[in-house]
Amino acid sequence: MAGARLSGKRIGVYARFSSEKQSESSIDDQVAKCRRFIESEGGTFDDRLVFEDRAVSGASLDRSGVRALMLAAERGVIDAIVTEDLSRVSRDSADSATVFKRLQFAGVRLLGVSDGVDTADRGGKLSFGIRSLLSEVYIDDLRYKTQRGLEGQARRGLSTGLLPFGYRSTQGRDGHAIEIDTRAAEIVVRIFALFADGWSQARIAARLNADGVAPPRGNGRRRREGWVSSGVRAILKNEKYTGRWRWNLREFRKSPGTNRRVSRMRPESDVIENDRPELRIVDAGLWASADARFASQQRPAGSKRGRPASYLFSGLLRCGECGAQMNIQGGTPDHRYYYCYDATKRGTCTNKLSLSEPLARRLILKGIHDAIATPKAVEYVRRRVAEALGDSSRGREKELRERQQRLKRTEERIQGLIAFIADGDRSEYIVSALRDLETVARSEKDGLRELERQAKAPVRLPNIAEIERMVFDLDARLGDDVDGGREALRRLLKGG
Repeated sequence: MAGARLSGKRIGVYARFSSEKQSESSIDDQVAKCRRFIESEGGTFDDRLVFEDRAVSGASLDRSGVRALMLAAERGVIDAIVTEDLSRVSRDSADSATVFKRLQFAGVRLLGVSDGVDTADRGGKLSFGIRSLLSEVYIDDLRYKTQRGLEGQARRGLSTGLLPFGYRSTQGRDGHAIEIDTRAAEIVVRIFALFADGWSQARIAARLNADGVAPPRGNGRRRREGWVSSGVRAILKNEKYTGRWRWNLREFRKSPGTNRRVSRMRPESDVIENDRPELRIVDAGLWASADARFASQQRPAGSKRGRPASYLFSGLLRCGECGAQMNIQGGTPDHRYYYCYDATKRGTCTNKLSLSEPLARRLILKGIHDAIATPKAVEYVRRRVAEALGDSSRGREKELRERQQRLKRTEERIQGLIAFIADGDRSEYIVSALRDLETVARSEKDGLRELERQAKAPVRLPNIAEIERMVFDLDARLGDDVDGGREALRRLLKGG
């Protein structure tokens, strides 16, 4: 009956907004709308079953909120999902089909408040598919119109977005005009001059920070204050400072199934180039000097850059003084050192200490070992091993019974076929079927003999010393798979 279709159901709510520029109250508005709908349909709203993704595109399922939602559905935590409209869940038709199949298999219905779709209805699959396709077409159309608008701006010499350090935009009648920011342009020229004089990019960044020069305005979520060598390099490599402006050099596409964007070079025919001498900040001589220095630093032709070494604590250690990430540098594996990134690259931290990588590894793993390898923990592992051995023994007994039953059925079928042959039926089918069954019977007997051998073998519980070696020898366990070990440590050090 209408108005009661959610009565007695455990209902999950999903909400999402896609851009950092959108109001965070968008989530609250969506949840409130879903709550009113749930109550109007006889259901009970539970704020513990609200799943959300903030500032994440719907073009991929690689979202923490969606992953938690699908896990709750597949584990039977919820019976139904309510969302403002289906585009909140996915704007990709292939991903939407995956969601539909997984929810259908789990027996969980999905309802859209605004679009009226209920996957439990007859024809729900068709409605869901059409809505998903329309969402995908909308995204494609929006992308095309945005690109077309930006192309028009670029051809007219107007700003198409974030400008390099040294420039600013001013609102005009037809769009945002680009002009030189005189004060920032002086910093750009200073960077080029220092580099041409032999200064390293890291030293230039440290000098700018020491002089209190404000860095370019970043657009990343985790931007830290101060100049860095990579920012200096980006300026030194930007040909716009010579008055040569090129637009549409690259395109960014999302890798299917993820929110990871991949950069690709566009064909030269798609690139829009404008010579803007009025926007030149760096003269030809200074640019040539910097370019020549870069050329002198390049590797010899034919040489290959080796694969970066992978270290267990890379990306996990932080400076105790300022909280910046500890990076690693040095020559051979035995002479690698962790150092504060902000102290070395920015010059904004006073912590000039370094720590040998082998020593850091040994001390940190010992600290973790001492924290987790308590008598209580060892006893817990030993108990879990005993439980696993018991489960294995019971599983072996079950498999033994099943094999015995299969063998019995196979032998009965063999006897039936032998009876057919004895009665004169020696057709090719009967003879072939008999051979196949005899092969199956031999395989079952071999399996039974192995299971019986395993069942007779004594089950021995590892002693405490063996448990220590198997479980708590962190250096050996984590060293076999450094990348996997690092992720395990990341979860452990962050409390899960």
